[in-house]
Amino acid sequence: MRSLYEKIESLLENVPFEEICPGFGRCEFGIYDSVHVWLSQGVIPWDNRFMGNTAIDFEGEYIAIFYVEDPQQADAELLTADLVHEMFHAYQMRSGESRYPDDFKLLSYPQNAENHRLRFTENQLLAEAYSETGERRGALLAAFRALRRQRAKGLGDYLEQELMAEHIEGRAEYAGCRALRAINPHKFEEKMGRYLKVLRAPDQAFLDIRRTAYITGAVYGLACVDSAEEDPLQVELEKYRQRRAGQIEEFLSQNPVEKKGEYRICGYDPMNMIEYHRRILCTHFVILQKGQDRLFLNGPVLLEQKEEGSREVTGYWTLKSDNRENPAAESGIESA
Repeated sequence: MRSLYEKIESLLENVPFEEICPGFGRCEFGIYDSVHVWLSQGVIPWDNRFMGNTAIDFEGEYIAIFYVEDPQQADAELLTADLVHEMFHAYQMRSGESRYPDDFKLLSYPQNAENHRLRFTENQLLAEAYSETGERRGALLAAFRALRRQRAKGLGDYLEQELMAEHIEGRAEYAGCRALRAINPHKFEEKMGRYLKVLRAPDQAFLDIRRTAYITGAVYGLACVDSAEEDPLQVELEKYRQRRAGQIEEFLSQNPVEKKGEYRICGYDPMNMIEYHRRILCTHFVILQKGQDRLFLNGPVLLEQKEEGSREVTGYWTLKSDNRENPAAESGIESA
């Protein structure tokens, strides 16, 4: 395993980290099996900090880790590219990245046939754009983005979840692909061939939004960088976030009444909620639980989350004078 580790270290010298993303650089990494972990400073016993292929906080430093079952069978070049993917996650963590998708919301992604038809057409355009050059590629990327805007009208916040998955995982996979292209162009072309095949096939993998985001994000990034284009999807994502922040600021400017307390969200309308920096604006209604009581609050209501992604809240603001802490009616309310 040490020989494999040293081979990876040597291959990392060929990776153009700064070209992949300004500020991105090589970091510590570890490869491990079920017994030991190999790091630059030596070997340590495995413990449950080392789970999966990811980036972790190891003794105050974000590092990339990867499981290797058999070092004799491992392809050092592919493994190095995979570790660059995880190093990009470490870079995101160090940079204070907050645009992470809600995995549970992605699990409840609407299985709408029209949306999936448009997604499939998008994927076809993206695959074709990657395979083209010049003005033809630019036109195909423009058509791809236009379809995304069309999907946003019917999909709402779920499209933002797709974009965030592409931003987190797709950008990391883009980094890994760029690394592989620098290390072994032939293996890079083989990998892209597999990715384009996935984009062109409406099979079961196509319906897995999170997994597909690895590929669409990477292929889109490669198509844009090879065209020297700015990444407009990331620009749109940032505009979307700014709009959400503006909606919350507008609500707070109306001098809402604040109520402090420990509550748990137990009922909500997912299509009429926005979140920004641990604050959730519920425009229609929300149901909060406090002890045995359930409280129905008419929107707009702004919630303060205890921590990001949590259903626990530490208080709320409301504009409605009739929003008093009365038990919620059971009929007509879908709880979650």
